[in-house]
Amino acid sequence: MTKRQRYDLIFSIGGACSCTSGLRDAGLQRASFPMDWLFGSDLSGRVDIICNKFDRFIDLADLEYVFSERSIKCDAYHNKFNDLTFNHDFPTGVALEKSYTLVADKYKRRISRLLGAIEAAHRVCAVYLSVPGSNLNVSDSELTQCLTRLRIAFPNCEFDLLYVHCAPDMARGAIYEKLVSPGVRYLCANYSNSDVTKPSYAVCEKTVRKIFAQHLKLNLPLHTILKLYALKLVVKFAPSHKLRVRLRKKWHLK
Repeated sequence: MTKRQRYDLIFSIGGACSCTSGLRDAGLQRASFPMDWLFGSDLSGRVDIICNKFDRFIDLADLEYVFSERSIKCDAYHNKFNDLTFNHDFPTGVALEKSYTLVADKYKRRISRLLGAIEAAHRVCAVYLSVPGSNLNVSDSELTQCLTRLRIAFPNCEFDLLYVHCAPDMARGAIYEKLVSPGVRYLCANYSNSDVTKPSYAVCEKTVRKIFAQHLKLNLPLHTILKLYALKLVVKFAPSHKLRVRLRKKWHLK
């Protein structure tokens, strides 16, 4: 196994919610960013969105209704310009014109937070986790080209790219690693969910968290380290196991 790479900023660029969840559970992403809870587009398309500094990311004129997600009580809207679908943001039963401003303002904050964090960081890693059940995979040349575009768009930091592909035929726990080019790492593992009652795109959260924790490390400022230490003490002395589990999940503690 290659040595864990240390970064000042690690963030998800897709392909769905499971990437962000895994990074957060591993203590590697400490804030919400624009692509955390969206699906659609592909790796190259998402890289273009970042390189274009999120131009027309969520313009009202580009949104079209696609379906209602009853499990989370939200209406999903597809952006015709960038092929992203916002399925966790717009409440069901509320007209788009009424809910749009609050949602757009939230994403403006997340965009500003990410661009500011990239500007302030020395080493940055963008992470893409492919969705189980998807037959799409990327070539070495596409991965290298994606990183080249990111480095051109953000020349003041050292940008890397980690691509993780799901291979359901691989043995559980096995990981295939490849250094595609300087700054581009490719990992292949079986992190599909073995529970047949789950959707085909569901991941094994424990496996994803382990993959990220084995290959990435986040440089934390002293005040964040002290805060995490204090939160872990609170969890340690919580009066019940159920409460300890809930607090760990709420605060994304390992």
